[in-house]
Amino acid sequence: CNYSLLYLEKKVPQNFVRVHRKHLINKRQISQIKPHFKGRYIISFKNMNDLTITSSSSYTEVIKSIIKL
Repeated sequence: CNYSLLYLEKKVPQNFVRVHRKHLINKRQISQIKPHFKGRYIISFKNMNDLTITSSSSYTEVIKSIIKL
């Protein structure tokens, strides 16, 4: 895709959120969120056994809003 994540972030539905400068995720596909070091989280996805990403500490508030903390 030739579009920037900033552009895509504005175009996709609200169930997509940015959790890292390189990652835009679908909240509906999250299976698990685990705390990691320094305000970061490890996010696992449904139907993707080994796929995990680590959020950025600058997106901690976004992750907390997803898990309703």
